[in-house]
Amino acid sequence: MIDIWTKFARDGKPPQISHREWLPWNLSDSIPYPSMVLNSNKIGLIETKSVEFCIKNWPFPLDKHYNMDFETGVYAKMEEDHDEL
Repeated sequence: MIDIWTKFARDGKPPQISHREWLPWNLSDSIPYPSMVLNSNKIGLIETKSVEFCIKNWPFPLDKHYNMDFETGVYAKMEEDHDEL
């Protein structure tokens, strides 16, 4: 699966598995937030429940901006004030 994700990130589409290709990506009005499941046992499956859960619980873009200072060797450091938590 890591190879599939790597090729997907590089090429913009998942690679062929054995002799089977993934179904083409298509957007339809009946599926509000489609996402392709990269599982070789479920080739072409379109999932919506997990995406709907994420959209409902973690809106994007974030409603409130979080200030972060970036330093060499440090991923992210939040300011001392943690009112957002």
